[in-house]
This record gives sequence, structure tokens and C-alpha cells, in this order.
Amino acid sequence: MMTVAKTPALRAQPSPAVSLIARLGYATRGTIYLLVAGFAAAAALWPGHRPQSMSGAVQAVASDPLGVWLVLPIAAGLACLAAWFAIAAVSRRDFAGPKRWLLSLGMLGDAGIYSGFVLIVLGLMVGRHGGGERDLQAWTAWLLGHPFGRWLVGGIALVVLGAGLGLIGWAVLGDPERRLEMAEDEKRLVRPFSRAGLAGRGLAVAIAGGYALAAAIDVNPREAHELGGVLTQLRGTAYGRGLMVLFALVFAASAVFDFVTALYRRVDPKRP
Repeated sequence: MMTVAKTPALRAQPSPAVSLIARLGYATRGTIYLLVAGFAAAAALWPGHRPQSMSGAVQAVASDPLGVWLVLPIAAGLACLAAWFAIAAVSRRDFAGPKRWLLSLGMLGDAGIYSGFVLIVLGLMVGRHGGGERDLQAWTAWLLGHPFGRWLVGGIALVVLGAGLGLIGWAVLGDPERRLEMAEDEKRLVRPFSRAGLAGRGLAVAIAGGYALAAAIDVNPREAHELGGVLTQLRGTAYGRGLMVLFALVFAASAVFDFVTALYRRVDPKRP
């Protein structure tokens, strides 16, 4: 049984509301990654099944008569995650100077991304199915049709590629478990899940960035793919079935780490 590591008595306690918001957000993201892992596993076992992105997995579940009841809690949980990232971005004091501003900007970017997911999920309640491959390629085509659009798409692609490589670097060289209020031996049990989950997510993001870069170079919006499209493309390769199993495992590991984070993370907006 996991025990909470002792913390200094004088450490400032976070607001209960902020703590609840952060924990609900991480738990919701873990649930979605578990769905993504399930669809990837199904795609590996049955050719008729397609891998799904985060928004695609929620859409697929919402299409079931009972699954529609998950839409509102998922939207609320994602809103909590976006709010936590925004609060932490403006409150953090763990670094000074340009590094602090760069990290805060990254967290604000995460807040914007998850806010976008909230809108997509809420759209499901009124019958709008957005946020998938078709929307991504439509926006890419719109950008490519403007002056300097090719360079803008290329710039966005490089940012996405860099974010994916950054996640991989953090998984390999960083300490993702440092904010967990757990004993060191318990952190060692969590470490394989955190490293595999972050590295797998980073790899998927980096591949999506590579596809977007190819779309900019070739001026072909059909070459841009979101997560579900990336996995579909990989499934068509010689080792596609094995890759689907691999991504199913790493997304499941990411879900486990998010669930552990929801339970044991030290929630401190000044040191997120």
C-alpha cells in the first residue's frame, strides 16, 4: 500500500479548491488516455477497428446511448485541467528570468489546448463532431492558401515536433515523479509507467509534428494528421500491428501515471 511521504511542517498548503481542480483534471486525462489505449489495442487485434485520438475516443464513446452520460463529466474534468495549467502558469515562482516565462508560456499553451478539447467535447452534446482529421486538414489547407501560410504551417509543425521531443527528453533525462508525495521506493514502482507513458506521448506528438512539416514542405494538407491519423498511418506499415500494441501499452502507462498523479501529486501552483 502506498504511503504519503513526509513533508516539511512549514510548507504552505495549497487551496483545497485548486487541489481538487488539479486532481480532477489529471484523473480525466488519465481516463481519456485509457480510452485511447483501448482503441489502439482493438486496432491491433481487429482490422475493422480504427485507432483514435483523444477527441476521437470521446466521440466514439459518446456515440453509444450510455456513453453520452460521460460527455459532461469529461468536459468538466478537462476544464479543470485547463484551469490548473492556467493557474500554475501565472503563479509559478520556482524559476526566475527567461526560464520561468518560457515554462509559464508552455503551461498556458497546455491550458489553451485542453480548453479547445473542452469545446470539442461540449460540441458532442449538440451533435457536432469536430476536432478530428478532417478539421485538422481543413485548417491546414486554409493556412496554406494564404501568403506565407506554408511558413506558418512549417513553424507550427516545428513547435509540435519540439514539444514531442521535449516530452521524450523529460521522460529520459528528467524526474517526472518529483512532485509525487510518495516514499522513494514507491516512486521507483511508478517510474516505469511515467517514463514509458511520457516517452510514448512524446513520440506520438513528434510524429504528428513530422507529418505537419511534410504537409508544409509539399503544400499538401492531406499529409497533416492528428493522433488517430498518425496511428492509422503507422498501422499500414510492415510492423503496424506491433506498433499498435506498443502505443496501446504506452498510452495505458500514461493513464496509470495520470491516475497516480491525481492521487499523490503535491499541488503547489508556485512550484508546479
